[in-house]
Amino acid sequence: MYLLEINIALCSLYALILDSLKIGYKHKRIIYYVLAGIQIFMLRTFAEISSLPDLENYESLFEITREYTFKDVLYGKLIFVAEYGYMLLMKICSWITPNFTFALGIISLIWIIGYYKFFEHYSPYIAVPVLLLLVTEFPQSLFVLRQHLAIAIWLFAYPYIIKRDFIRFLLVGGLAISMHSTAIIFLPVYFLYGVFNKNTWLINSIILAVGCVILFSALEGINDYAELSYGNYITGEKAGNSNLTNAYKYSLYFLSYVFFLRDKIFQDGIYKLLTISIIMGIILSFFGTSFSLTGRLIRYFTPACMLLIPIVMIHIKNPCIRYGYFGTILLLNAISIFVESSREFICNYRLIF
Repeated sequence: MYLLEINIALCSLYALILDSLKIGYKHKRIIYYVLAGIQIFMLRTFAEISSLPDLENYESLFEITREYTFKDVLYGKLIFVAEYGYMLLMKICSWITPNFTFALGIISLIWIIGYYKFFEHYSPYIAVPVLLLLVTEFPQSLFVLRQHLAIAIWLFAYPYIIKRDFIRFLLVGGLAISMHSTAIIFLPVYFLYGVFNKNTWLINSIILAVGCVILFSALEGINDYAELSYGNYITGEKAGNSNLTNAYKYSLYFLSYVFFLRDKIFQDGIYKLLTISIIMGIILSFFGTSFSLTGRLIRYFTPACMLLIPIVMIHIKNPCIRYGYFGTILLLNAISIFVESSREFICNYRLIF
């Protein structure tokens, strides 16, 4: 686990060193992304399979594709094992090499490129969203491969939501859903963007809340009917506490967003898109406190927080308050990952060399 903490420390150090250098912002961004990207790629790709949960199961899925032809996979004969797109990706990787590490490397590249393109396009800071990524989604993404791959793919759809390019949005969404079926939860964002504004946000939020109540009340039936195999996520007392914590956390993020940006949160573009995403995250986590699956669903909206925080920072004039705000959020998220319940999943993490 100390590898993850060292990674955060080094990425913070890179940021401080580059900030002191008299080179252009564009060059700083490139250098930082290359340095941090290499580290992240190494940590994701060369993980010791037995040191993390689920990776042995993912390796088994990879091995299964070696027993089937491309025709079998294309015809959906492995759809009973995992989602179509993921199994096709594994088949391509296993066709190139029987080494599962190669598949981890391909997944890592897609994941890294998705986030880095997202940050490059929308973040006013270079290192801030990367550091937030390292204390939120990165640790779990080491072993929850399919869903985090789907989350990263959805990041390519943000420009298409803003530009109202439904066809390309749908193509990206279809690819994300083919990696993990829970990715369907992000589809409504496109339509909400078209109707969400300063005058309609409250009624739209109420409609969303009612929709969530109906969804969660019918979730068990949907799981059984569609044979999604998510029964183990539908109940659990531990999930209730965890999801309520997420609801409080998302709410605090949103309050700071409203306080410092005011009416700008409804401005067309990334600001309005973040507003919709964070509200969806709050509603899902608040009304889905009884379901472990909620923790999976709201992760599709966590990248919005990684942008919301640096955007809030550029609207804080006092540098002490600005960096205190960031430091507090970074520290609290780091504690939840490395000290509290999430720690058990990564405490034995190590590399193959």
